[in-house]
Amino acid sequence: MKRIARLALGALAITATATTAVAQEDAQAPVPQAEGFFGKPAFVLMPGTFSAPVLSEAGEDTDADTKTYFNARFMTVVPTRLEWFQLVAGAQWLPNGARAISPTGVRGGRATQPNIFYGAIIPFVPFNKATNGWLNLSIDPLGLYYMGGGGTSDNYGHDFVLEGAAVIPIGQKMFPAMSFFGNVSAYVLLDQILTHQPVKANGDRDYWSPLLLTGLIIPIGQ
Repeated sequence: MKRIARLALGALAITATATTAVAQEDAQAPVPQAEGFFGKPAFVLMPGTFSAPVLSEAGEDTDADTKTYFNARFMTVVPTRLEWFQLVAGAQWLPNGARAISPTGVRGGRATQPNIFYGAIIPFVPFNKATNGWLNLSIDPLGLYYMGGGGTSDNYGHDFVLEGAAVIPIGQKMFPAMSFFGNVSAYVLLDQILTHQPVKANGDRDYWSPLLLTGLIIPIGQ
């Protein structure tokens, strides 16, 4: 059950990742001259992978070995007049998520419950401009609502996640003339849960257990 909860956290974090990528692209573009503070929302698909645990506990025992799953997610980014601040929200799930394992070793159903994320994207604007848009970095404070969140084991709850994101606009830089590939970006995210951290096999809280998210950002509308 601990591993399922960890996977759920990771799934939410992944969604957040997708958001980061889109927001970073928006930060590179001119801010829309809208009448209000908020710009026109952008919608993206973010197929990718979710891996956990990474940099922590991996290899200590069978249950802690790093596992990678396909992550399906959808995200909405709302730009603002401030180039260093965007809003984001979305949903995601792991179609082939981890199976529940009982104390007797019996394998149960997969953890595929949908997760919801919401929060902000804060791009490192000076760095992103210095790289001429080849590498966009941001830090994203996010709220996650998922099965196993909020310290629960069999119910939905909220947790706070801090995400570090790196986005590479491969389409814009390498295939600018191609209508579809010209809008595709790649992302790598590390998400650290700051509330109700996973519990190690010895019962201690794991305060350094980042989740790794990778994949592509595909805009589908604005």
